[in-house]
Amino acid sequence: MNLKDLMKADLDTVFFNADEFAREVVYTPAATGVPKPIMAIVDFGGEVPDTGSKFDDGTVILVCERDLRSDFGRVVARLMARVVVKVMDVPEPAYRDRVEIAGSVWRVARVFDHA
Repeated sequence: MNLKDLMKADLDTVFFNADEFAREVVYTPAATGVPKPIMAIVDFGGEVPDTGSKFDDGTVILVCERDLRSDFGRVVARLMARVVVKVMDVPEPAYRDRVEIAGSVWRVARVFDHA
């Protein structure tokens, strides 16, 4: 068994396990508006990839943004988060889908699939 196969086998038991690396988020596709709680790996302020990974490990990387606004409604800062989800949970992620993380709403800005 190679590393890729081992990682794929460990998706649920290790990587997407709340006791290990993952946390529950609520994913809402813009197309349907139907929220769905899923497990995701969240890295706030993490490095944003320039390209998608070439590994077909059953995950997709979402780059999400959250604006912080001043009292005058102007954007004064933009926070970034890298969110890794399983393809089986989010088969068609899209720009402007909503991800609620710990009560805060984030929007998908970029999607990196593994194709």
